[in-house]
Amino acid sequence: MQLRASAWVKSFRALGVSHTSCQWLARGPPSFPGKAGGLRVSGREALMEQQQPDGGRMPPQNVEVERQVLGACLVDNEAIPRAAEILRGDPQRLFYHRAHAVVWQTLLDLIDDGEPADQYTVEASLRRNGRLDQVGGLPYIVELTGRAASGANVAHHAKIVCDAAQARSLISVGAEMIRSAYDGDDVQTSMSKAMDSLYSLQTVGVAGGYRSARDAALAAMVSFREAKAAGGTVQGVPSGLTDLDEVTAGFQKGDLILLAGRPSSGKSAAAHGIARYAAQQGIPVGIVSLEMSTVQIGQRLLSHESGENLHHIRTGRADEHLLEKAVRDASGLPIWTDDTVGVKMIDIRARARALQRRHKIGLFLVDYLQLVDPDEVGDSSEREVSAISRALKHMAKELNTPVVALSQLSRASQARKDKRPELSDLRSSGSLEQDADVVIFVHRPEQWHIVKEKGTNRDLHGIAELIVAKQRQGPCKTVEVQWCASTTQFRDLAKDASHYPPKPEEAHQETMSWYDSPNNR
Repeated sequence: MQLRASAWVKSFRALGVSHTSCQWLARGPPSFPGKAGGLRVSGREALMEQQQPDGGRMPPQNVEVERQVLGACLVDNEAIPRAAEILRGDPQRLFYHRAHAVVWQTLLDLIDDGEPADQYTVEASLRRNGRLDQVGGLPYIVELTGRAASGANVAHHAKIVCDAAQARSLISVGAEMIRSAYDGDDVQTSMSKAMDSLYSLQTVGVAGGYRSARDAALAAMVSFREAKAAGGTVQGVPSGLTDLDEVTAGFQKGDLILLAGRPSSGKSAAAHGIARYAAQQGIPVGIVSLEMSTVQIGQRLLSHESGENLHHIRTGRADEHLLEKAVRDASGLPIWTDDTVGVKMIDIRARARALQRRHKIGLFLVDYLQLVDPDEVGDSSEREVSAISRALKHMAKELNTPVVALSQLSRASQARKDKRPELSDLRSSGSLEQDADVVIFVHRPEQWHIVKEKGTNRDLHGIAELIVAKQRQGPCKTVEVQWCASTTQFRDLAKDASHYPPKPEEAHQETMSWYDSPNNR
């Protein structure tokens, strides 16, 4: 156990915490002794009793600056929104002294109610709520008002308060890491939780909140000009399929794209084709593969690069010289894969953040959604899938990157004559449709032995449909593409019928028999 704790200390030291602090943390989590019954009210110094961790070290704080912020807000209510833009979250965490947290929350409540917030209204509100004694009474509120500096500096002072709060939270995270190591908790789970906590600290105080209509209009104008410069077509991450990109304009930052289909429809093939094309355009791609191993992903990549039959690559019958060239071509692609089994959503987000920081990932793929382990076991699979889809949407917005998540469909489509999927077929949860910005179904008629188009008798061998069934910011449309079973690739469909894929019965049986196996999706 000592070795495990030592490893935790080394990990925390790698975060930039001083050697002295690490030694203090190694002694165990800090304790915060308090008085029974809460705060004493026999004077300001008693009220402001310091809370010191074991070892007598004072946690990071700046009490005087806290007073400056509160005083400025009491004197000038225009300073409150400027401070609130930075001081977001639980006041008890932000302010070192409990009394200051109570005053700050009262200021916010008064402003939210449309009332003025000065020493008199604050006193009245605290008295009404039975909390006046908790802040030392009216004399201390008057003292805060007397300490007010210029409201012009309130943002700077609020940032100092926020930084101190983050430093205290950082100590708490480190202490929890040490406690977890000593208690023998699962190391991987503990590390993921620690990374999640550290990332949350990074976002404290980041500008956000309401934006004006002018800001929104200007942002839209910037987007328009970018689209115009791109020739009015793709502004997001391209799929490599011309007709699909025409409908979606590429996959947009912050969007959750659901790529869904029945088993063996080609979901993974479509996703990996998109990943390869994006990487060829210089866009770094992260892949979380819960269904296929890294070796299987590599085999598909070599098949795409070389044009060799995937089955021949798997069975050692492909041209080795072509594969060696494909390895050289593929080695420069900015694609990173993680095939860890039994991964939870908290792990996916933590690893995605780390990968994003190192490589500026422009596209994330998750294959597939129903194989992600829930962070917490719910009372039904529907609730678990709902939590995972929400987390994926949050990840897309948080990292400002499109996230493509693959999803299975229910058997409902098989009862339809044309076998074509619909939004109601999304398996396990209606929230999938709600959370996704774009839903694309992969449908291959020949998978269901539909080889002639109804009404025209057109041959459907090698033709697949990508059905854009939902698009929050664009049209819904069905796009036809070419399906090459031997290399598991989707390509643009040649407009000339003479260029449709060949359909010899023997070749069809060879390429389809192994791919349509449940083990080859």
